[in-house]
Amino acid sequence: MLNQATKVADHHIFPKFRGNDKYAKFFKEKGINVDDFTVTLAHGKDSHHLKFIHGQGKWNETWKAWIDANPNATAKEIFQQAGKMMDEYGLSGIRIHPYKK
Repeated sequence: MLNQATKVADHHIFPKFRGNDKYAKFFKEKGINVDDFTVTLAHGKDSHHLKFIHGQGKWNETWKAWIDANPNATAKEIFQQAGKMMDEYGLSGIRIHPYKK
């Protein structure tokens, strides 16, 4: 359970890739609304978010490499990759929900 003082934020399972049309369009073209799939993570210097997602884990970079290698992936394959990454990053079991809901 999170302490009330812990800062949390929603993070997209499928990155928004703001400012990068090539990657931003990928999910939309496959019928995936990235705002429908987020997880709430704690922030802070020792948080899972910094250590594994945007730190050493390089979540967005992993997605870019996967998209480059799988440009014709189906929505099913994309969801399978998301599940695999969630397992690898220790996010399995965290409730998936629409952004800010």
